[in-house]
Amino acid sequence: MSTHKLITDGSAAPKNPGQMTLGYVILTEDDRVVNWGSSRPGWGSSSEAEYLALIAGLSKAYDMHVLDLDIFIDSQFIYNQIIGSYKVRAAHLKKYLNQTKELISRFNNVKITWHPRTTDYARIADALTKGYKISDNGIHTTKLLEDIGRWERARHRNRGPQRKYQSRQAAARH
Repeated sequence: MSTHKLITDGSAAPKNPGQMTLGYVILTEDDRVVNWGSSRPGWGSSSEAEYLALIAGLSKAYDMHVLDLDIFIDSQFIYNQIIGSYKVRAAHLKKYLNQTKELISRFNNVKITWHPRTTDYARIADALTKGYKISDNGIHTTKLLEDIGRWERARHRNRGPQRKYQSRQAAARH
């Protein structure tokens, strides 16, 4: 059986804590999308959102009968909690850590990797937390990253004038 990859991201905005958004993507060994999800589960911290993204992705991978899984998360804080380098002091995060470990125990082989937010995998999961929708399963990450690049440029172009207008409004009030 092949090893699948799970990439997750969670955030809270506009401030932390804030509205949580989360995303996950499950890839085949050759980097083709087989499943993905994103949601806005409510108000909370970025750490809660990171755990919820991981839990959602692990649950989906388990439902898909994946046996071997490489997990890529961009939160070094959560990564260190999972591997035991950092203690979890907050009770609500302990609950998420325990749920994460219970889900991980269901798989035959799991490898967890922290990867910086600048990697391609992080870019995919981050786009999901910002509203990007993957067009079709089976798409290769190379094509997916091209699509995300176009989406990011269009999103940036559409927000540019609005920000300038908002800045002028703010300046006029002062």
